[in-house]
Formats: sequence, C-alpha cells, structure tokens
Amino acid sequence: MEGLMADFLEGIVLGEGISRGGITMFPLHHPQKGGPRYLTLDEALRRGLLEVQEKDAGGSVPEIKVVNRADVAVLILDGEELVGAKQNRVLNASVLLAAGAEKIIAVSCTEAGRWSYQSERFSASPYVMPRSARRYKNASVHLHLQTFRDFRADQGQVWDSVDRLSLQLKAESPTQAMREVLDSRGRELEDLVGSLRPLSDQKGLLMFIGEEVAGLDIVSRAEAYAVLHPKLMRSYAADVLASCKANPTGRTPGREMARAFLEELKSCKEEVFSSAGLGCDHRFRSPRALGSALVYRKRVIHAAFFRIEDEAGEGGGNGGRMAESMRDFRLRRSSRYY
Repeated sequence: MEGLMADFLEGIVLGEGISRGGITMFPLHHPQKGGPRYLTLDEALRRGLLEVQEKDAGGSVPEIKVVNRADVAVLILDGEELVGAKQNRVLNASVLLAAGAEKIIAVSCTEAGRWSYQSERFSASPYVMPRSARRYKNASVHLHLQTFRDFRADQGQVWDSVDRLSLQLKAESPTQAMREVLDSRGRELEDLVGSLRPLSDQKGLLMFIGEEVAGLDIVSRAEAYAVLHPKLMRSYAADVLASCKANPTGRTPGREMARAFLEELKSCKEEVFSSAGLGCDHRFRSPRALGSALVYRKRVIHAAFFRIEDEAGEGGGNGGRMAESMRDFRLRRSSRYY
C-alpha cells in the first residue's frame, strides 16, 4: 500500500465499540480536512438535483445515465442501490460526479426477473448491498479493471448472491429483487441497528459480526456519513440475519482487534485506475482482505475494506467460493450482459 492510503489508515481514530445482537460497531473519526463539498445520492435525489435513468430508451443492463444538476459534486457509494426504471441496480464503484456533469456509469442488476419500465427515472433505495455480496462484486470489478480497464462486475455472480440471500433470509420476490428480499426482514433489521445512531463527527464504521471483523466504510465528511449511516448499518446487519451469527460470549470485540485490522490493511497490494467521475479509484488486495478507495486531489473521499478469510468454505485468496467466482467470471465475460 502506498503512502497516502497508509497514512490515511494510520490517522483513523477508533471510537468505543457498541454491540447490538450479533454486531459490534466501532465509530471511525478522522482529522483529514479539506476536500470537495458534495451531496449524497439521497440528498441530491430528494432535492431534485440528480437525474438517474436508463442509458437510453432500450436500456443496458450494466450501465445507467446520471446527470448532476447541482452546483456541487454528488457522491454515490459502491453498493448503493437505485430502484425503478427497467430493473433495480447497484453501483459497481464509488463515483464523485462533478457539478453539471453527465456520465454513463457501471452498475449491476439486483432484480433478475424484470426488464420493463416501472418508472422513467430511478429513485433511492434504503439499502447498500449486503456486505457479503458487495465484497464478491468488488472482487470481480477489480479483476475487470485489471483485464479490461472498466468497472463492470460479474452479473451472473451478483444474481447468485441475491438468490443466496433470498434462501438465507427465507424471503421470496416475484422479480428476484434484492430490495424486496431485504424489505421482508425490515423490522428485524431496524431492531438490530435502529438504536446505533451516528456520533458527532463520525465519518465511518468498522464492523464485527460476532467476534470476527467484517469490514469498514469511511467517507471524508461527517455530514455525508450521517446520511449514509443507516444504509451502511443495514448492509452489515443483513449478513447477521442471513448467517444467523451471534456473539456467543456477549463480549465486545476489543479496540486492539479493530486496530490490528487497520494495521493489516497496510500490507495490501495497491493498484490505481482512473475513476468514472472525479479522482482516481484505488484497489487493494491481500490474502485476507480486499478494498477500494476513491481519492480526489490527495483526499480520500470514500474507502471500504472487507475481510475475506475462510468463511463457510469461501477461501481467503486461492480457494473456495471467492476463487471459484473469479474463474466463473472469466467464462461469463462473453455472455449477452457484456
């Protein structure tokens, strides 16, 4: 990992861990100052300053069009879901869309059973893709960047992830829609995370599921994080419901465990690519972790890292489901969705 990101991780200040059910949240603070002003996706859509629609009238599964009519940038997070139009989608990578910009950006479908207009434009979903599905998607995006220099993901694997989530949550959707699957357990999600509200000046969270570190998300502005906090909490909490994991001892994982994860991330191999919007997209991988960071003018706008060590046979880097997904991805590259 290069100096800028290593220094950023070193500067993260851990708050006290707070546990509910099977999850523990460590609030993240950071002294980084400066960087651009921006609105979140929800804020921009609510104010009518962002238009999100199909690429064209016919639509394209892996692409949508985004128009920013605000006088500031808009940040859309990796994994944030948009609903409506011809089918629901999630962002494949975080994008900082400049004021007045119009872009075609890469997405993945989270509703395999619909390809017809529900609305002309997309609206915001209350969800970020669950952490387990999101990390697989991010791994395939990294591979696609290395091979083809674009931000597409393995669409078949994303659908597999939604199907697996549906089975684990014992929830069905007529159109295999991730949002409907999560909505079916909405009350339980809110019971789990509703009381874990963001703290003053909090910019991110580092999450444990049971007594195992799951991952982290952090953004550059506390006011943006306050808007994103409920979505990110649901993303991790959904994995608790899906896996039925709990914290058997009831003990809060210690700060030393959280700090050890941050230190471990510094050993990740780093690659840098041009972003779909402002700044650069940094990608990270080690045998036990993967991550990404959107960096603009030497400021980290959003960073996300996930643990990928063996879990239910997934494999940390060379075996299990993660490696199988990567092999399958190469075969799917020739499908009609690409």
